[in-house]
Amino acid sequence: MKKILGFLIMVAPIFSASSQSKLTNATFNKIPQTAIQLNLAYSEEAVSNAIANKLGSYGKPKKMKEFLVYRNVNIPEISSSPVTLYFNVEKRSRNDNNNAVLILLLSNEFERFYNNETDPVLFKRAIEYLNGFSQPIASAELELVILAQDETTQKVDKKLKKLRDETINLQNQEKKLQEKIEQNKKDIESEEAALAKQKELLDGLIKQRKN
Repeated sequence: MKKILGFLIMVAPIFSASSQSKLTNATFNKIPQTAIQLNLAYSEEAVSNAIANKLGSYGKPKKMKEFLVYRNVNIPEISSSPVTLYFNVEKRSRNDNNNAVLILLLSNEFERFYNNETDPVLFKRAIEYLNGFSQPIASAELELVILAQDETTQKVDKKLKKLRDETINLQNQEKKLQEKIEQNKKDIESEEAALAKQKELLDGLIKQRKN
């Protein structure tokens, strides 16, 4: 598996609040930090969309070292003081589009990272907060599935309309062709009559020949 977008994740479970969310270590700016890891059976896009939806009221995040950073946000579920959240999302493996890994780092308003040894309660609450992302992520995944299905439906509908238009066009061509065939039949009958008349005149002229 490729490196997780520029930072090294060293799995070292310390505390687990659920079967998915757990503490681990992540290196940020070449310095190991306590992080929370959440393995999800959802696409990378769904997880990223869920984060944007859930934290949208805090404005757009800043991109920093392959992390999406929400600076000095007030999240009572985690802390009574402002915290800065560092999110990273990527596929669990290069060709796996259905499973993603979500990493979360936390720092205070002065950009000093928290660690589990000195702030175990904060990390316990942060783990519970991160576990709460499951439903928003499921909803985001559903929206992506709906969007994909809508695109597929529109493509099928477009193809059907095209076929129907082609059918109408072919029917019109068939009608015109049939009309042309009928006209040709009338022209043939007219020319046959004209030919018979001309032959009759020719025969009459031939009979007038002197032996």
